[in-house]
This record gives sequence, structure tokens and C-alpha cells, in this order.
Amino acid sequence: MPDGHRPAWRDTMARIEGPIVAALQGVFAENWLECCGEILTAPRHWPALKDADGAQAMLVKSSPSDRSTASRVVFQLLIDGAVSGIDIQTPYFLPDKSLRRALLRAAQRGVQVRVIVPGKHTDQLLVRLASRRMYRELLTGGVRLFEYRPSMTHVKALMVDDAWAVIGTTNVDNRSFEHNDEVNVAFREAQVTGRLRRDFESDLAASDEITLEQWGRRPALEKLVEPVCWILERQQ
Repeated sequence: MPDGHRPAWRDTMARIEGPIVAALQGVFAENWLECCGEILTAPRHWPALKDADGAQAMLVKSSPSDRSTASRVVFQLLIDGAVSGIDIQTPYFLPDKSLRRALLRAAQRGVQVRVIVPGKHTDQLLVRLASRRMYRELLTGGVRLFEYRPSMTHVKALMVDDAWAVIGTTNVDNRSFEHNDEVNVAFREAQVTGRLRRDFESDLAASDEITLEQWGRRPALEKLVEPVCWILERQQ
């Protein structure tokens, strides 16, 4: 898309320090070797790391090359174990049947489930249409859906209750969970979760909540193309 027509993006920026950085460096080095055939061994590639007094953190890596689906496992376990709240922000929201059922189960047991996705500002219109095709099931089951208004949002974050937060590269779609190389960091720390949730609440204020009634009034053209969106869902 030409620069003059590219929408501004809202993204997640985070600075991570401490031993977890070595794990992130290892994932980068592994991918660099696979893509470029070069082993990174120079001291500048592996600077000394200082201990950081802060959150408990865990690397979550998924890769089809080693049949790892850790991202899916972590997302699903956290959602299934949620007690009070699940907040998700993602640029591409195409949860498969298993994850949709997990979100619906959470809502049915009284967990507040909120999801922020891009509104009309998106770089993947067909993905948005395929995502909106799922709204009826989720809205009827008590999941609250919001579309971010000012620009494209590329934030990828999951906050569960007051303890867990996950940020990284994974989208809430099957392509990320099953087919892509992805890396995330999961934090078990109320301060980190609270800080990310404040950003979420700020974006929530700049989003439009989609109700079942509003979804029913979506444009006729959108309704017309919905029957073919299942193809995109199956490719994810």
C-alpha cells in the first residue's frame, strides 16, 4: 500500500530485561540459522545480561519445524483457567472452534471476556470479514467484542485475571497457532498485567462495542460475501 494511504498503526512496545532475554535471543538465533545459514556466535550477539528484580516470565515458542504448539496450549489453558476476566487484543481474530468454545465456556461461568480487534482501518479486509462472520456465536454467548476506531491496531496481548499476561507475535488464529514461527513472553505478575490492562482500557475507550443488534444491521455487501469466507477460515 503506498505510504500516503497506509493507516497509522497502534502497536505494543515493551522493553524486557533480565534472564528471559537470553531465551528470546536463542529463538532469534535459531531462526537466523534456519533462514540465513549463519550461526551467531560473536560477543556482540550475546551481551552479558544482568539480573532483573521483577516479574516471573516464561518464553512461549511455537514452530511447525519442531511440531511445537506451545502458544495454543498456553492461550487455551489460561482461558480455560480464568476466574474473573479475559482481555484479548489482536489484529487478526479468527479463533477456531476449540478456542471459541473456550471463550464461550468462560463467559458462561461468569468471566468477563472482552476482545478488541481492528475496525474499518485494517490491512486484511477479508480476514476482518471472516472474523465478523463469527460474531453472532460469540455475542450470543456473552463475549464482548470491540472494534478499534482511530487506526489499524496491531497489538497482540492477552490478560487473564489479575495475574497473567502474554505479549508477543501470536495472533488469535489458527495460522499463528499451527503454521507460523511465533514467540511470546508470558508474565505471572499483577503489576505487568495491570499495566497492560491500563493500555487495554485506553484502547477500549477508543473502540466501538459491537452488539448483536448492530451486527445484524451490517452492510448488505458484507452479508453477501460471508458465505465464501469459510474458505479463508479453513486456510488459517
